Amino acid sequence: MEPIQKSLYEEYFPEESKRLSFNDLTKRISFVLVNSHPSIGIARPLLPNTIEIGDYYIKDPEPLPEDLKTILDSAKEGVVYFSMGSILNSSQMTHSNVKLFISHGGLLSFTEAIHFGVPLLIIPIFCDQNINAKAIEKNEALQNPKYAETAKQLHQLYYDRPMRPRDLLVYYVEYVVRTKGAHHLSPPQLNRCSQLLLDILDIILIPIIIIGILLSYVLWKCCYRKQKQTIEENKKKITQKTQKALNVVLFKTLKRFITTNSIATKPRSEKKGYNG
Repeated sequence: MEPIQKSLYEEYFPEESKRLSFNDLTKRISFVLVNSHPSIGIARPLLPNTIEIGDYYIKDPEPLPEDLKTILDSAKEGVVYFSMGSILNSSQMTHSNVKLFISHGGLLSFTEAIHFGVPLLIIPIFCDQNINAKAIEKNEALQNPKYAETAKQLHQLYYDRPMRPRDLLVYYVEYVVRTKGAHHLSPPQLNRCSQLLLDILDIILIPIIIIGILLSYVLWKCCYRKQKQTIEENKKKITQKTQKALNVVLFKTLKRFITTNSIATKPRSEKKGYNG
């Protein structure tokens, strides 16, 4: 999204983009107004300069045209309102005979249905529509009263606020102007190292590295001892074999020596062919 926003910024604000880069601009955001509400999303911890203003765009309903009012009033079984992306007429949604709203499930249609407490049947196409569809039951949406009750409960949660979203938007825009940017509500700017969580990564990596070094040392020590023991055993075997071989050679040499001496010391009379 950032490259797209940057290109739009440079296209529609050419003079400002020359004076202030897009990265510097993002660091000077005073307030963030979000089209959401915890009742239809996820409860999140938000910064002081982030305010949820879901359904701020919904206008107060106006009287229906007579022909349309006649059709809705005469619908004894109720009316199914079908829209796949066009701008909704809030006046139609407020009529008591509107029993179901069929939509693609975009955020605006989704919040519109919840705002007026109308059961919703979603036919998702792309993007956030699939996410919004997960929160909607589609079976027996017309006959089963539990869907209408659920829609009314969501409507109460969504609408129970200390101030109308539109008034809240106006208040905080004026607040930013009055406080010249509301910089006291902005969080401190993080450097690139902190943005990439490298400082936290150091805290995680240092113990891992130390443990790895200790394990490597222990493994090396064990392997060294085993290797040393193997070398000693091989030396011992070699020594034993050498000693055995020396003993054999010594024995043979000694035997040969004894045999030779025995022959040399015999009397001449005993020798064959001696005619003394």
